[in-house]
Amino acid sequence: MCTLLAIIIVAAVVWRVYPRDKSAPPSAYFQKLSTVLAQSRIAKPVLIIDRQRLTKNIDAVARHARAIGVDVRVAMKSLPSDPLLDAISERLGTNKMMIFSIDYLKTICLLKGYVDVLLGKPMPAMALADFYQESADHAYHPDTIADIQWLVDNMERLQDYAAIAARQNLQLKVNLEIDIGIRRGGFDNTADVRTALEYVRNHAHLEFSGFMGYEKHVYYVAFTDNSRQRLLEECLDFYQSCKRIAREVFGDTLPVDELTWNAAGSVTYPMYHSNAVANELTIGSCFVKPAHFDTRTLAMHEPALYIATLVLKTAPHFLVPGLPWLARLLSYWDVNRRRSFFIFGGLWNAAPVSPQGLAKNGFFGGSSNQECYFGAEGVDLKPGDYVFFRPNESEAVITQFNEILVYDDGEIVDTWQPLPPAP
Repeated sequence: MCTLLAIIIVAAVVWRVYPRDKSAPPSAYFQKLSTVLAQSRIAKPVLIIDRQRLTKNIDAVARHARAIGVDVRVAMKSLPSDPLLDAISERLGTNKMMIFSIDYLKTICLLKGYVDVLLGKPMPAMALADFYQESADHAYHPDTIADIQWLVDNMERLQDYAAIAARQNLQLKVNLEIDIGIRRGGFDNTADVRTALEYVRNHAHLEFSGFMGYEKHVYYVAFTDNSRQRLLEECLDFYQSCKRIAREVFGDTLPVDELTWNAAGSVTYPMYHSNAVANELTIGSCFVKPAHFDTRTLAMHEPALYIATLVLKTAPHFLVPGLPWLARLLSYWDVNRRRSFFIFGGLWNAAPVSPQGLAKNGFFGGSSNQECYFGAEGVDLKPGDYVFFRPNESEAVITQFNEILVYDDGEIVDTWQPLPPAP
């Protein structure tokens, strides 16, 4: 009896862990996209933006922002392409942008139109000083330059910026980063906030422009919608306390409605239900919705960014370099390890989504030249067929490509240029 029970348990465990066939034919969406790419004679890895989905995502943000009475500040780092940024900003009707790189700041300052810039992270004092020293040699937009809000996270940086401003006779707008829970830096108590604000008030070359508080963590450290909302409210309570101190320090001279009270990010923006604390929300990645943004809060958004590449070589079996016996053993156990495919390119921060059932062959390591994937016998790919990847994030992936193909209603309608990579 015990032996029979043991056999049953072992059989149940084996049945439970035995790999199931993960393959499935491409959806109609990817079949159509493959046809369009072939007709366009695309024979290299390319980045694709679905303009209809992009527009739908922009409109979802716009509706929410209008409903609660806030502005949208577009996060440049997540969308490093001038035409992409233009498409989003124009449809939203915003000229507000958050920038995370001095190189991208220079790019924005060279534009003909005015851009309302808030730095998204504190810049080294040396970078700030060099930026202004070099600005005389460039045709930067004067209003954009004058209104840059430099993010400051501690007193030492504030004093460094003040010294540079005095030395170069600058008038710097400073926005204080407040730590509303993410623990990534910034002023984390009201006493330090008061000290910083008083320093700004008393310094002739500094001007207080507002606060920036980021709280992406609330989605990931809480596990129900209610607990996430409660945690967000706790974050905003501290934010509100900092605003009260600003009113106390500056008194009636503080133009509350004109200052920048910045908060949120792509994952948390739908959790804001009023403008009682923040008057603008920073949003970036969810416009194209890479895979790391598959959250409950973004259920109304659709993936709009893909990588397409071609199959270069195939093999009718699973491959392990130098160890064919191991390849046969693994193939015998796992039905998904029956075929091998070498693609054009690779090593992207992305995962294959079409056809379903592909997985990276770790025995070959990563390769940006011709990466190896495996799949079940049902993965029907031959050389010249397209494989589609969905990026996990947008910022680093976009700058790996020379161009972005714009796909709209069954056609490639435009080609957009990414910006060069920037730290």
